[in-house]
Amino acid sequence: MILSRLKKQYIPHRFSNSINYLFNNNNRIITPKREFFKLIKNIKDNLTLIDGETTSITKQTGDEILNSVKQKCTGIDNSGDSIFIKDYVSYFRDMQAPVIPKAPEPPVAIEFTNRMGMVDNYNWLRDIDNRRVLKYIDSENRYLREFMDQKALKPLSKSIRKVFQKSYIDSTDEEYEVIDGYEYFKEGGSYFRKRISDQFVQLLFMEDDEMEFRELSDGDQINNPILQSYFNLKLMDLTSIKFSEDQQLFAYVADAGNEEYIAVVKRVKPNSFKSELIEIIDNVLSIEWGKHNELYYTTRDHIKRPDKIYRKVINETLHSSLNSELIYHEPSESNLVEIVKSKDSNYLLFCSNNKLSTLIYYINLNIPYEKPKIILNRKEGLEYYVEHNDDKFIIFANFDKKDLSIYSVPDSIENGDIGDLKPLILSINNLCIRDVDLYKDKLVLHELLNSIHRLRIISKDPETKEFSSNEKDCRIISFEDVCKLQLGVNNSDKNSTFRVYKQSPIQPMISYDFSLTDTSYQAKGDLPTMYGPLAFIESDFVTKRDFVQSSHHPSIKIPISVIHHKDVKLNGKNPCLIKGYGAYGTLLEADFDLEDRYLLNSGWIIVLAHVRGGGEMGRQWYDAGRGKQKLNTFYDFIDCVEYLFREKYTEPKFLIGKGGSAGGLLMAYVALQYPHYFSGIIAKVPFVDVLNTMLDESLPLTIHEQGEWGNPITDNSTLELIKTYDPYLLIDKLDSVKSLPNLYLTCSTSDFRVPFWQPLRFTAKLRQHLKSSNRMKNSKDSKPLILLHIQNDTGHFGPRESMQYYQTLSDEFTFMISSVHLSSQNSNVD
Repeated sequence: MILSRLKKQYIPHRFSNSINYLFNNNNRIITPKREFFKLIKNIKDNLTLIDGETTSITKQTGDEILNSVKQKCTGIDNSGDSIFIKDYVSYFRDMQAPVIPKAPEPPVAIEFTNRMGMVDNYNWLRDIDNRRVLKYIDSENRYLREFMDQKALKPLSKSIRKVFQKSYIDSTDEEYEVIDGYEYFKEGGSYFRKRISDQFVQLLFMEDDEMEFRELSDGDQINNPILQSYFNLKLMDLTSIKFSEDQQLFAYVADAGNEEYIAVVKRVKPNSFKSELIEIIDNVLSIEWGKHNELYYTTRDHIKRPDKIYRKVINETLHSSLNSELIYHEPSESNLVEIVKSKDSNYLLFCSNNKLSTLIYYINLNIPYEKPKIILNRKEGLEYYVEHNDDKFIIFANFDKKDLSIYSVPDSIENGDIGDLKPLILSINNLCIRDVDLYKDKLVLHELLNSIHRLRIISKDPETKEFSSNEKDCRIISFEDVCKLQLGVNNSDKNSTFRVYKQSPIQPMISYDFSLTDTSYQAKGDLPTMYGPLAFIESDFVTKRDFVQSSHHPSIKIPISVIHHKDVKLNGKNPCLIKGYGAYGTLLEADFDLEDRYLLNSGWIIVLAHVRGGGEMGRQWYDAGRGKQKLNTFYDFIDCVEYLFREKYTEPKFLIGKGGSAGGLLMAYVALQYPHYFSGIIAKVPFVDVLNTMLDESLPLTIHEQGEWGNPITDNSTLELIKTYDPYLLIDKLDSVKSLPNLYLTCSTSDFRVPFWQPLRFTAKLRQHLKSSNRMKNSKDSKPLILLHIQNDTGHFGPRESMQYYQTLSDEFTFMISSVHLSSQNSNVD
C-alpha cells in the first residue's frame, strides 16, 4: 500500500519511467544493482508533493520509503511466511494431501486409417476449427486449473510466484561489446548506442514509442497489420541487429508473435538522437548488409522453411527503397537457407543445409551484382562452414562423418571438392569444435574435449602464413568445472581481445575479454549477484561431473552433471529432477537457470543427463543417438537414472524427469516403459507422435527432419524402429497403467514445430486406455494424475509475458512437489 501510494503522489515525473521499469512485473528484463541504488538516491533527493511543492522529509519517512523500495526489489519478506520447502518430510506430514480430481472424459474415437494401414482413432483432433476439438481443449485446461486451484495447493502455488517476482540479478549482460567505435547497451525497454569518440548517445529502439506512433499513424496506415506488429514490438522480441558499412542505416529482425518475423530498416543520422523508420519487410528470418546500402535477407515459404534470398537497395526516406531482387531460391523442401557475412565483411555466404549435407555459395561484396558461386559441391555426409581470411577461405568440414577438421582454399575456388582443400588442423577423437572466431592472424576455437569446455587460440605459422596445429602456435585454456561457455559477437577481425561468456548452475553469466596475444584476461563489469528470495552463496553448492557406464555398450560412458547443496545427504531420500534431451547434436547446457534455483534452495538435486544424440562428446556421440541408433538415447537416460539410485542420490518416489520437444519424446518414452522409476514426468511441447508426423510430408519441417529420424515412407526398417519408441503407439502395448508416474504435458495452438495435436492426441488416447483398464478391473481409481496445459499464443518456447510465465512456472513446480508427495504419502520417508 505504501509503495502504491508513493507511485501515485510523490515520485517526480522525470523518475517515473525508471520506477515503472524497476517495478513492472510485466517486464522480465533484469535490473542491475547499480541502477537500484541510483534510483534509491533519486527518490530520496527528489521527493515532492503532488502539487509540486517540495517538502522536507523526516528520517522516519525517508527510511519508510527506502525500506519499501528495498523490500520490493530484494524480496525481503518480514511477514514470517516460509516461501521455501526445506524439510520435505515434515512438509508432507503437515500439508493436506492434494486430491486428484475426476479426469475429463476422453473424446469420442473416430476410426481413421493412415497411409500405412494403421488405425488411428484420434486423427480428427488435428482440426483446431472443429468445435468438438475446442471443447476437449477447454475440458483439459479446466481440469488443470481444478487441480492447481484446490485448497491444499493454492498456498504453495502462490509462494512460488512470490519467490520469482521478488528475485533479480545484478547482471553483466548490460555490459556490451564495443563495435566499430560504438558501445551498445539497453536501458529498460530501450536500446541505445554510444559513440566512443564523443560519448554521443543515439536511440535505436524504444518500446511503446507514442511520438513515433502519432507520426506514422496518419489514417489508413494504422490499419496496416505489419505496422501494428511494429508498434507492438518489445525489446525481447529482437533477434538480431545489423548496421550498414557507413553506420547510418541499420536493420533488425524481430519476432512479431508466434514466430512470425519482420525486418525493420531504420536510419540514424550522425548527430541525431533518434532513428527514423525507412522500411518494414514481412516474413524475414535473417539479414546482412552489403557494401553499398544493399540489404540481403531470407524469407520463408508456406511451411515456414527459409527458402529464398533477396537483395534490396535501401534509400534514406520512408517507402522510397527499390523493389527487392530475388537472387537465390532453394526448391528442395529438405533444405533450409541461411545467410552470413564473413568476419572481414568482404563476402556474403549463403548456405543450403539439410541434416546430411551442406552447399555454400559466395558473393564478393566488393564486386557489384556478382553472381553467386559454389565453394564445394554438395555431397551426402559432407557438412561444412566457411570463413574468409586474407585471400583464402577457411573451411570447417566433417569429411567421413567425423568431427570438424579445418582446411584452407584460395578464394577463387568454384565448384570445388575435397581434393582442392589444404588440410590445416585435423579432427581427433572425443574432441569437437562448437564455435569459431576468426581474426587477422588468430583463430579462436571453442571446443569440447570429453565434454569439457576449452578455448584454443591458434596463430599463423610465420613461414607458411597458414593457421597451424603445432604446439608452439597454439594456446589452450580449459574449463574443468561444470559450466556453459559461449563466444561473444566479436564483430571486428582486428581486435586484440575476444569476448567470452561463462556461466554455471551456481554462477550467473560473467563476461570476459581474453587477450589474443598473451595469457591475460579480464572480467567485464561487476560480478553478477542474486538478490531476493533466490539469493544464494555459491560456496554452499556442489557441482559435479561424472561418467556413467552404459549397460548396453561396454565402451560407452555417459557424461552426467549433478548440482546440489553441500549439506544434502546421499541417503536416497532427496527430491531430484533429472533433465534430458539427446537430439540434433544439441548440448544440454549446464547454465545458470533461475527455475533451478528455487529447487536447489529447497534442497533438491538437479541432474543433467548428457545422453547420445546430443553433442557433448562430438559428432559420433550425436550420430549414435539419431536415426537407426535412436534407442541409445533412451538406454543412456535410464542408465543415468539407475546411477542416481545406486549412488543414493534419490529413489523413484522422489524422482521427477523433465524434457521438452525432442526431450519430451524421451520423457514420454521412459514414463511408459520405465514407469516405476519416476513419481512424475514433465514433457513440455513433447514430440510424442513421431510416426504420424514423419508420414505427413505436408507438415512444416517433416522432410527436413528425415535426416534426424529417418524416412518411414521409403524405409521399412525405419518404420519398424519408430514403432518401438513412438509414445503414441506405445500406449497400445501397455498392459496396465496403474503404475504410470504422474504426467504434466504442455502444448500451444501456435506451435508449428510440435503441433498442439500431438500432446492432445497422446493425452486423449492415454485417458481412453486408462478408462478401459479401470473398467476391466471394475475400478474407479483416478490415478495417475495426467495434466495437459494447452496455451494459445506461446509457440514452441513458452510464455514471454511475465505474469503468464510465473503462473506456468508455479503450475509446473506445484505439480513436481505434489507428485513427490502423492508418491510418498503412503510410505515412511524417514
